[in-house]
Amino acid sequence: MKILFISNVMDEFLGMSPLGIMYLSSCLKKAGHKTKIVNAECEKVLNACYDFNPDILAYSLTSGFQKQFFDLNNAVKKSYSKKIFSIFGGPHLTYFPETISEEGIDAILIGEGELSFVEFVNRYQNGSDITNVKNVYIKQNGKIYRNDVRPLIEDLDSLPFPDRDLIFEYTKRPNKFQTFITSRGCLYNCAYCFNATYRKIYRNKGKIARKRSVDNVLKEIQEVRKIISLEHVSFQDDEFFSSDSWIEEFCFKYKNRVNIPFSCNLRPNLVKEKRVRLLKEAGCNSVSIAFESGNDYVRNKILKRNLSREEMVSAARIIKENDIFLNIQNMIGIPGGSLETDFETLMLNIEAKPDYAWVSLCSPYPKTELGEFAEKGGYFDGKIENYKPTYHFTSPLKIENKKEVENLHKLFALVVKYPFLLYFLKILIILPLRSFYSLIRKIFKGFVYYHQNRFTVRLTFREKIRYAFKFIKQVGG
Repeated sequence: MKILFISNVMDEFLGMSPLGIMYLSSCLKKAGHKTKIVNAECEKVLNACYDFNPDILAYSLTSGFQKQFFDLNNAVKKSYSKKIFSIFGGPHLTYFPETISEEGIDAILIGEGELSFVEFVNRYQNGSDITNVKNVYIKQNGKIYRNDVRPLIEDLDSLPFPDRDLIFEYTKRPNKFQTFITSRGCLYNCAYCFNATYRKIYRNKGKIARKRSVDNVLKEIQEVRKIISLEHVSFQDDEFFSSDSWIEEFCFKYKNRVNIPFSCNLRPNLVKEKRVRLLKEAGCNSVSIAFESGNDYVRNKILKRNLSREEMVSAARIIKENDIFLNIQNMIGIPGGSLETDFETLMLNIEAKPDYAWVSLCSPYPKTELGEFAEKGGYFDGKIENYKPTYHFTSPLKIENKKEVENLHKLFALVVKYPFLLYFLKILIILPLRSFYSLIRKIFKGFVYYHQNRFTVRLTFREKIRYAFKFIKQVGG
């Protein structure tokens, strides 16, 4: 069988690799099927259909892009000369499975889908019954079949490595910067995340948080290194620390077997001097931690972060003292907060002195605790179709001082880096210059990341120009 994946394929140097799709592709290829990927644009999808002649269109999407993908699917089906089966997957479908009722969608894949998708494609190829495959909702003869999820994959080492050839063949330019993941699942309960919903879906279906073995992770990196000139490794785990024994083994073996600069995400309360020193010695040159809010009530009562101010400031200090690039993630425009609490977040970042202060406009998803809080408080109508593709331009919420908050978002990182701008900030945020400030934000972020060489990748002059234009044009930033 031939499966054509359709996604918003972004340049890996500017964003994360689509690891979910890449895992699905490697499992399908192992089962004898063929795969290809294309960007979510009608003309490109149609050209790929005539060139590749797929049996299945497999869409992968996140919330905010659903209408674009539904319209695209219907347009392709209407224009393509052959009847073709379409299945939708990705985070949006897992948490909004009612999407199966949308016109043109034949099936959806929810949850951890590798084993189920292979089973589904095998059955589809053989003409067997496809109405009772775990993790799959499907329409057939006017009826919708909704199936439970299969148990979570206990041994992550049993999965084949993500299919990077899928991306390399599409982009034609293998990047020297590659993303990896060492774990699945999260044990925390932040109000803006779907973790609580995910646990309900997988109740009694296995352990939520799982970790790959160190040797398995390093083997994947070494295999990628044989194919391309790999200069930076980015670990995309929500929380890179697990047990001290795993970290100690990883740092020792990584230094001896790989020895390439890497970056990772850490939770502030888990940042300890010994752990960070081990990471530094192993080659870690960039760390992201999340403050989210500088206001104790907003951070711990509304967002459920369960972090003290002391833990966050201490984490930032330890990372900086070990000469590691520090990226702090924040959120402003939070329901239940105010412009004043957003300024508290700004001031906390100024105190912590990160190399870059990343900030988003709060966009609570329906079916999360924060989404329910926003809906009950009248901040948001709770309709997922009104959710925006990006949280970097405008807020979807009904909040006080909305224009000021949106302008603060654009100027946040610049003011953290140059605190003297505080004297002018309250005037700057009332000016109708949001689009101009947005351009400034992107340029400044690119300047900090590349000037300070966060990703330690050597670029030619032509590559620098190409990435600069893509960076400015991309939706998020």
